[in-house]
Amino acid sequence: MLPIESFSQYKYYVQKTKKLPNLITNCYLLPNQIKQMIQANRLFVMEKENMILLLEKEDHFFRIYYYLSLSAKYEKLVFDCPAVIEFVFQHEISENQYKEIAILHTLGFTLGRESARMSVGADYNFPIAKIGCCNVSRAVSSDADNVLCIIKKYFNPPYAYIPNKDQLLKAIQKESIFIIRQNDEIAALLFAETNQKNVEIRHLVVIERYRSYGFAKQLLQEYHAKYKDMVRLFFHWVDLHNTSALQLYKKFGYSFDGRRANEYVMLNKQTDFC
Repeated sequence: MLPIESFSQYKYYVQKTKKLPNLITNCYLLPNQIKQMIQANRLFVMEKENMILLLEKEDHFFRIYYYLSLSAKYEKLVFDCPAVIEFVFQHEISENQYKEIAILHTLGFTLGRESARMSVGADYNFPIAKIGCCNVSRAVSSDADNVLCIIKKYFNPPYAYIPNKDQLLKAIQKESIFIIRQNDEIAALLFAETNQKNVEIRHLVVIERYRSYGFAKQLLQEYHAKYKDMVRLFFHWVDLHNTSALQLYKKFGYSFDGRRANEYVMLNKQTDFC
């Protein structure tokens, strides 16, 4: 495994992948994302016969983007820390995608989570839920540490976007972190991120002792009200086994739009995701 130290070095390896027979890849990274990873010394490459892997170093694990030959034979990989691969597909898995998944199993990865995208158009007539009067506000810079602590507690890093403090502060400046306070603490939060004419919920969480008060519904109402005239589409990736989240979004008009993403993970004996 070697560090990628320049964008030209990255392009060199990508060019080599074009020589792989029956090429398959899960890499969707844009040039600006690659440059940011290189600048932060977080991008590595692993090259084997009929395979080139890009490894993005996260806290305690690797996020892997692969270029593989569908017709080649493979053996199990070994990493010094856990690794995760995101496998994105539309509607149903195709015959070639089943072959692709079989390769991931051979490399040592197993299915960790199944998720799907739920979305709703901004022109939808969102319901006004009958809920208590609890003011929703925006997070301020002094909330950043508490917000980050809550996100790290309730979301598993390989399956969820975990921002760093600088990213949180930028989101706070954009007023895209909605919170509900109770007893001088954050009881619930919603972290949104816009992308062109779409807006995505990155995180929605209610602290255990404040559940069943309708706080999630209040956050969603405020979120929809802010972005309704600014975007075309609201969406969120949901764990297919999280029945309470599925029910909540359906009440606000969200439905599955056919986009699916499974995460395949590789753990080692020494460590686990944390």
